[in-house]
Parts: sequence; C-alpha cells; structure tokens
Amino acid sequence: GAAAGGSSVLVPLDGGQPLTGRAGTEIVVLTGAAAVTQSAAIDLTTGETAAVGAKLTENHLYLVQADGAGIQASADTTVMVRGGYSVG
Repeated sequence: GAAAGGSSVLVPLDGGQPLTGRAGTEIVVLTGAAAVTQSAAIDLTTGETAAVGAKLTENHLYLVQADGAGIQASADTTVMVRGGYSVG
C-alpha cells in the first residue's frame, strides 16, 4: 500500500506482524509495541539512529532508510505511515 498524495494512513498490526517500508517511508507508533527490522531507522524526533531490534518509542517519527526495512509488531499495534509500505 501507499499513502496517496503524501498523506498518512493508520495501519493496524497484529502481534508478530511485520510492516515493510521503502526508503523514505515515515512511521509513527501510536499504540502497542514494535521493533526495527532489517536495517536501522532514523528517529527524527531525537535525531538518533534506532538499530535493528530496537524498540520504537510511541509518538516518535521514524524514517525507513532502505527499501525492504521496517518494523515488526510485538503486540497489537497501530501505526501511522506515510510513503510506500506492505504488511505481512
């Protein structure tokens, strides 16, 4: 999927379900818990790098750095996504 016209979409994830982005996809965890997969992400809220396996902080804006990287939910999670992504 993709958020059309640069808008954001809400995406529900089940525990264990991955969301894969493209380079430049933006992700915000609104509820639940998720961790970075495949390639480090940039926490644009703090300016720090979130390494693979790092838990994402709720309400922080993360930037996917590489196609095929993203997050994996560790509980039922709702994320806001802007840019190209796929679930599952």
